[in-house]
Amino acid sequence: VARLEAAGAERMLGVSEALTTLGFENAPALVGFVWDRGRSRAREIEAFRAAVTAAADLLSHSDAEWERLRPLMRVAGEAEFTRLRDAYRAGIQTQWSEADTDSARRLHALLEKTGGQRFRDSAGAFDAAVFDQDG
Repeated sequence: VARLEAAGAERMLGVSEALTTLGFENAPALVGFVWDRGRSRAREIEAFRAAVTAAADLLSHSDAEWERLRPLMRVAGEAEFTRLRDAYRAGIQTQWSEADTDSARRLHALLEKTGGQRFRDSAGAFDAAVFDQDG
C-alpha cells in the first residue's frame, strides 16, 4: 500500500478504518511470529524476541538506521521510502494486552461467520495461547 500511495494511488479504506467501522476499538495486530513450542528451544525463542524488539525500537526512532536500509528497500524515490518507513513505524506494537487478545478472538469469530467452513478448515479454532507473550 505504501508503494502504491507513493506512486499516486488513493487509499479508499485501510484495515484499521475497516476494523474500527466493524466495532473493533483495539485493532488486533495482523503480523506476528508463531512457533511450535515442542520443537523450539526457549533460549532461541527469547533471543529471537529480543532481536525483534531491539530492531523495532531502533527503527522506531532512528532515521540513520533507515538510511542504512534504504538500498535494500529498492524504493523508487523519496516519497516511497518515507511512506514505507512511516507505515512500518505506525505498525510497531509495543505491548499486548488481554483486550488485544479479545479483539483477535472477535475478529476470528467474524471471519468464521463470513468465511464459513472454508475459513475454519484453513484457520482452525481460535487459540488464545498463540498470543502468549511469556513463551
